Amino acid sequence: MPLALIPTFLMGVLASWLGLSLLVRSPRDPAAHAFAWLCLLLTLYGLSNVVGALTSELASVRPLMLRLEIAAAMLLPPVWLNFTNIVADTRRLERLRSAAVAIFLATGALLAAYALLSPDMQLASSPPRFPHLLLTACSALQRAFPLALSLWLVFRNYLLFRDDMIERRRRGFFAGSVAIAVSGALFASVAREVGWPQAPGQLLMDAGLALMAYMVLAYRMLLPARVARRTFIRSILASGVTLSFILALLLFEPLVSGLLGLKTPLFTIFALVALVAIFAPIRDWVGSWLDRRFFHREFDYGRLLRAVSEDLFEHGDLAAQLDAGLSAICRTLKVRSGAVAVIEPGGLRMLASYGTDAPDASALRAIDIPSEPTAYVGELAAWPDARLLMPLRRGDEVLGLLALGPKRSEDWYTKVERALLDSLSRYLALSVKHARTQQEEELAMAALAEQSRQLRAEQAQLEAQAAEARQALASAQPAPAASAARQPGLRVSALGPLHVERDGSRIERWGGDKAGNYQAEALFAFLFDRRGKGLTKDEAEEIIWPDLDMDKADSAFHRTLSALRRTLEPGLRRGNESKLITYHHERYWLDPACVAWCDVDEHARAVERGQTAQRQGDLDAARASMEQASALYRGDYMDDCPFFGDSSDVEERREELRQQQVAVLLSLGALYEQLAMVGEAATTYRRALAVSQDGCPKAEDAIERLQRDALP
Repeated sequence: MPLALIPTFLMGVLASWLGLSLLVRSPRDPAAHAFAWLCLLLTLYGLSNVVGALTSELASVRPLMLRLEIAAAMLLPPVWLNFTNIVADTRRLERLRSAAVAIFLATGALLAAYALLSPDMQLASSPPRFPHLLLTACSALQRAFPLALSLWLVFRNYLLFRDDMIERRRRGFFAGSVAIAVSGALFASVAREVGWPQAPGQLLMDAGLALMAYMVLAYRMLLPARVARRTFIRSILASGVTLSFILALLLFEPLVSGLLGLKTPLFTIFALVALVAIFAPIRDWVGSWLDRRFFHREFDYGRLLRAVSEDLFEHGDLAAQLDAGLSAICRTLKVRSGAVAVIEPGGLRMLASYGTDAPDASALRAIDIPSEPTAYVGELAAWPDARLLMPLRRGDEVLGLLALGPKRSEDWYTKVERALLDSLSRYLALSVKHARTQQEEELAMAALAEQSRQLRAEQAQLEAQAAEARQALASAQPAPAASAARQPGLRVSALGPLHVERDGSRIERWGGDKAGNYQAEALFAFLFDRRGKGLTKDEAEEIIWPDLDMDKADSAFHRTLSALRRTLEPGLRRGNESKLITYHHERYWLDPACVAWCDVDEHARAVERGQTAQRQGDLDAARASMEQASALYRGDYMDDCPFFGDSSDVEERREELRQQQVAVLLSLGALYEQLAMVGEAATTYRRALAVSQDGCPKAEDAIERLQRDALP
């Protein structure tokens, strides 16, 4: 082959290799499709040029090769323009650029069709030309304008892109390769017309293609990150091994055949059998060795994905899962610091942190979760070291935040790393969602179990007091309360000011020596009110310590809880050994069995006894029970209880008990009237008016009726 044809031959070989490699690895990418068409035309141009030059002038194939060369030369510039238009990826002048590509493609197709089919083509001239001056000028413009326009497009795109320095560097490199290739194409076109050697221009075109191949290897251009550099190096290695295998067959087959005197290609047959047997394991071993030796970062990324997914299943606690996942991320990506927080009613709550420069809990709560992954360079006031914030998203629901600081190398997070972190953030979001669903189910089951236990305790208490209740009905004396007073445990009076006795002595120092007295009393009142439902730490802190930040409120809560446990259980050594205030399913529970007597429950039982006796016609027994219930009501529920008594959480229960007392007084007044105790009836109706606060029409009507009856 003459030396002048080597650049064209290399162009065809390089273009066919690049085009096929990209097309089979990115079959759905528009840029890969456009580049494949470009490489196809370059291959056709190079092969037709070489074959046409090596074929005799009398051979029938030479005219066909010349026509193919001219047709490819007419289609190459608009296809090149289309490729650069897609790679530029900018919306500026989009319609105008698309229209220019369409016009040049149509013109190139017409000129290529004329070159292939017209008998008037001047194929014998050197170089071959179109027959008319107008067509010759059109062909020259068809080659020059699209190339110049593509050169302007890529440089303009490079100058306008300033956001991402890595992407700007990639676009600058691409613009340089385009400039080299376009310069070579224009030089070759001019040299063809004036009779100069075209080899320098074709060498420049080869250099442009080689630079594009380098961009595929170094910058992952036109390929997904997962198949870019690694896949190409494997392809090159496989090509080298295949070439060596073919050369070995060509070298050793004649030697073996001559040595053994065989005409059968015995060596080739056994070599192919051996290749089939060992190809798969050798390929896997070499691929694994390449990953560990040259692509250890990508290899670590795969191990990271597996490690995080395994941590989510091996650790039962959500905080432990998130901590293990964050540690794996920061170690693999060599990140100095990071944190994971989840959204709770009070704001962001940090559950995992990494590194000595990790943000504190209060700083993390001040961060607004972005809707998309966002990079920062010291402009985040809440955490100046933040470099990347990623929302933990499950569908349309944002569950938390993954915050990462700078890498130890101070490099930016690459696109591959961001894609990896996006996948890992979905893993973490799935873990948070699963933990919340499991927690809700456990809370529902715990509430049902607590209600069942409370019902059993109340049933046992009612059965123990059944005999005493019958005696109380007969003697019209509150014997059940007296009997309850002798039982061991707490006596709680909550209808009016809170009054609690333990073993016959009133509790006055709720917090002992280590906690506030008012705060401990409020915490007991809250637990007593939530019997059967349980109380969360956040609910107590919101009522009792609303002005403290989360860390100080947590400390105050645990200190007060410890003091309250020791007040209720003198001699208690450790808080977690308490039998009266227990913690499970992330709630605190007051054991119902520790309350031996409670005026709220006794009030309800006395009302029920009075209503039963009234239905049975026993007016004296009904009056006695209603008088007992009325006497138990000393005032509004938790009237002077600090913190809890002033909160909105108690209002619904307080109003319910107030209306219950009004109904008791109305029933008692009616009983007095039936027993001809008019003075007591009037007094009772006035008490009903005073208790109702908002007015009681029934009591007002009764008082007015009694006054009318008293008139002579």
